[in-house]
Amino acid sequence: MKEFLEELRKILNKDSIIQDKDLIDKYSEDKSTIYKSYPPLVLKPKNLNEIVNIVKLCNKYKISITCWGAGTSVTGSCLVFSEKNIILSLERLNKILEIDTENLIAVVEPGVITYNLKEEVEKVNLFYPPDPASFESSTIGGNVSTNAGGPSTVKYGVTKDYVTGLEVVTGKGEVLKLGGKVIKNSSGYNLKDIFIGSEGTLGIITKIYLKLLPKPENKISVYVTFENIFNLFEATNILFKNSILPSSLEYMDDVVLKYLTKKYNLPDKNAKASIIIDLEDSSEKIMRLYEIFEKVEGFINLYPLDNPVRERDIWNARRSIGEVLKENCSFIGKADISVPRGTLKKVISDIKNLGKKYNIEVACFGHAGDGNIHVNFLFEESLNIKENELLFQMYQIVKKYEGVPSGEHGIGVLKKEILKDFVGENQIIIMKEIKKIFDPNNILNPKKVFD
Repeated sequence: MKEFLEELRKILNKDSIIQDKDLIDKYSEDKSTIYKSYPPLVLKPKNLNEIVNIVKLCNKYKISITCWGAGTSVTGSCLVFSEKNIILSLERLNKILEIDTENLIAVVEPGVITYNLKEEVEKVNLFYPPDPASFESSTIGGNVSTNAGGPSTVKYGVTKDYVTGLEVVTGKGEVLKLGGKVIKNSSGYNLKDIFIGSEGTLGIITKIYLKLLPKPENKISVYVTFENIFNLFEATNILFKNSILPSSLEYMDDVVLKYLTKKYNLPDKNAKASIIIDLEDSSEKIMRLYEIFEKVEGFINLYPLDNPVRERDIWNARRSIGEVLKENCSFIGKADISVPRGTLKKVISDIKNLGKKYNIEVACFGHAGDGNIHVNFLFEESLNIKENELLFQMYQIVKKYEGVPSGEHGIGVLKKEILKDFVGENQIIIMKEIKKIFDPNNILNPKKVFD
């Protein structure tokens, strides 16, 4: 490490090499809180050239690199697991390089905060739809690395649907320009998409081209309550059959509402399920919603959120569910599963029954429009089953309904074993072969996605 440091100082300024443990503490854990590990070094490059030289030097000394955006990962994907594993922070690559209003493209560096990009493009009446729950603090680079989703997925899709180009440094220190400002591209293999969702295991993203849309007008939100979660899903299915496509369909079950109502002033405190629905382009749709829902068994009431403050309060409650559950429970076993939309009722019913079997409370919330369920097993101190065994049984339910183990959070270290169970050994072998092409010395984020 001494010789490595000597050469590193020829590449980076002193302020770009962090060795002080107090300063490194920030990089010792992510939002998964599963593990705390101090990297020997944190590097803060300022440009592409410095990153290329760092990668080449790390190859020479067999030092592995884990990229850091904002530390919002909930799967441990930005943690280090070796004394020869450094953190490469992309925080200084935080510029919005261009907002091209003719081509409707934003060109950004990976350290740009998602919220900041959304705010800037709205100033020119444009719209960047992806909105993960962490959008106020997560980076675009991190969103691309995990193919982040969010409430707007039902109408607008996930992060990959907006990435038209990437600049990437591979594990060999080669710079790849993949795509760009073009919207249509049928020119050879689609290498760009291999890097999206790869969690920093194939390359270091240094520039991102993002498709923008005209800003939608007349957005309206409603909060709808039901007697149970199964009535709620019946209602959302009927919406689609009536040619209504919301831009958000955020559901919360009885357990979530039990804890949220302790902190937030939500309508219908006795409701056992609720959903936030965002609509665009027509206030008349609210009346159509009411006409549809009043025919659904278990429908309680519909509340238009026509006051901006009220709308913000409801959305703040929704986005704070994870923190509220944490405040009320000693330990939580979490999962971010995705199932075919039409199976939501059956999957949640089976998961709730699994919780009853072991006398464990289960909180479910997520995105009704895309089949994403955030499952939270709320453990007490005394358990008659281990967390891993419980989650394994839950994943077997997901597998039975042809779902996948992660809808938007990624695999990281937490879901490596279960990924193998879902995709099979052959696909893992193919993934490893792809990694060898871009990162032959396995220096990029090792021990993530697979071993």
